Amino acid sequence: MVGALRILTAAAALLAGPALADGRLQAYISGGIGEDERAVLEASKDYYNLRLVFAARGSGEYLSAVRVRIADEKGAELLETDTDGPFFYARLAPGAYVVTAAYGDEAQTRRVRIGEKGAVEYVLYWVEPPDWR
Repeated sequence: MVGALRILTAAAALLAGPALADGRLQAYISGGIGEDERAVLEASKDYYNLRLVFAARGSGEYLSAVRVRIADEKGAELLETDTDGPFFYARLAPGAYVVTAAYGDEAQTRRVRIGEKGAVEYVLYWVEPPDWR
């Protein structure tokens, strides 16, 4: 079990996004398609203090290719990216941020405060498009 956890932690480090120069966004990762990716994310989630999950309202089906934008409280963009799966985790320096997630034509915005300890978690839901299936 310990060996498997080390492998998953190493895999999570490989999947983590780039750290930005100013240090407010220290790392991010997205994915979760398939059991292996979900296991990697689950094993590494304690490192990240912002955790987002994206799903369709009603069915609960996971969504991918959600555009995520993180800005500081003054509006300066720290990151804009499309997710590689329904899970998006970021490690941010303590402070206030504006997180916007967009899927299709609908965007949702949350103001978040990251503390010294703990994590902020949101599950964001979108209405299923008529041609969903």
